Amino acid sequence: MIAQGFPAGFYFAALVTAIEIAGSILLLLGRVVAPVCAILAFIYAMGIALVHAQEGWFVVGLGRNGSEYSVLLIVCLLLTGLQHVRSKEED
Repeated sequence: MIAQGFPAGFYFAALVTAIEIAGSILLLLGRVVAPVCAILAFIYAMGIALVHAQEGWFVVGLGRNGSEYSVLLIVCLLLTGLQHVRSKEED
């Protein structure tokens, strides 16, 4: 994060990691699913914008640090959050 120009990059990266761990646990427990999905999708979108987009699409094979896996995670998170919102509306 320091190389990207973020002040206190180590602490910012630690915060992002903590959010990812706590968010995963909250999703596992089925708590605040839609907001957690939105926050994690935002984190991965910023990862694409800051790191992965310039490396191309593919993560495996000849590519390195591509964005395809992050895009897959974003789509899955948004669909999970949307499904959870729809199921709450039906209750």
